[in-house]
Amino acid sequence: MSIDNDEAIAQLTNVELLPRAYGEPLGAGVLRREPADFFVDEVMEVDHSDDGEHLWLHVEKTALNTADVAKHFARVCEVPQRNVGYAGRKDRNAVTRQWFSVQLPGRPDPQNSELEITGLKILSSVRHNQKLRTGGLQGNNFNIRIRDIELDESALTARIALIQVNGVANYFGEQRFGRGGSNIRQALDWFGGRFKPKSRDRRSMMLSASRSALFNAALAQQLPLHNAEWPLPEEGDWLLLGNSGGAGFLSPATSSAEWSEVERRFSTQQLQPALPLWGERGKVDAELWEKWRVLLEPVSSELVAGLGRQRLNMDWRRARVAVPGLRASYENGTLQLSMFLPSGSFATAVIREICTYCD
Repeated sequence: MSIDNDEAIAQLTNVELLPRAYGEPLGAGVLRREPADFFVDEVMEVDHSDDGEHLWLHVEKTALNTADVAKHFARVCEVPQRNVGYAGRKDRNAVTRQWFSVQLPGRPDPQNSELEITGLKILSSVRHNQKLRTGGLQGNNFNIRIRDIELDESALTARIALIQVNGVANYFGEQRFGRGGSNIRQALDWFGGRFKPKSRDRRSMMLSASRSALFNAALAQQLPLHNAEWPLPEEGDWLLLGNSGGAGFLSPATSSAEWSEVERRFSTQQLQPALPLWGERGKVDAELWEKWRVLLEPVSSELVAGLGRQRLNMDWRRARVAVPGLRASYENGTLQLSMFLPSGSFATAVIREICTYCD
């Protein structure tokens, strides 16, 4: 399908239009009335060396972009922006705790007062011998308030229990696509030769948005679930180990000796179904790659072809994310949610299975 107008782009990037796993939302409320309503805390396990040329900074930021904080650190420390690292981008309209690293070979640590600005507080710092790389974290803890919402508490309890047992569809959140799908619009212009990204970061963002849009479209085809349970894998489906990281393999035939163990581990979310992050074939089996090419080209032939030309190997992302620690409380029109999600998963994918929201 050709995506050549705003309506078509909206159809591809408006997460609100994607099917829900558990039926209609239970209510509607206001998310992020103030930044503190959306609190995110990175979970990392790093054995810092306590020396080295990289200064790691644990910060709390309020209403600030991750990229803007990285630029600020580069400017204050008088280093190229490439010398500043972080594990992942966090929401602007939120309070977030995360780590940054700044490469300062042979230089003393700057004072906290030099680094702090309005909305940015340095919690701690430590030296390390490695740069903080994108994706270098286990996940994030979330504490979220949704205000002005009316809910039936028994329905809420039942919905939370379903999510705890069966997980949620691991959609990419709307922030991946930019305001009004602008990242996809620019990617299409780039792939069509009408635009050239000026930086590596911009190029990376457009590639990520394009793969995310195709992934969401593929995942939308897998829902609704069967009686609120994820359908068992079919022979040849790709499976990933655990809830984050881990290797993958093709699901065996149901008649094989391995099937009963695969079924058991899949039902307990020790194995997760996976869908493609599109690219060239790479190490992917030719038959499996062709299957997904045929399924995704009708979504957007331009994105499929454009990503192929960028020499990205096809990769895999979990279609389902486990949220066994999801907790909810409801009082005086405010819904409070807490959860841990692995790196790369979006809290909004969980929220939308409970309620709709506006910012």
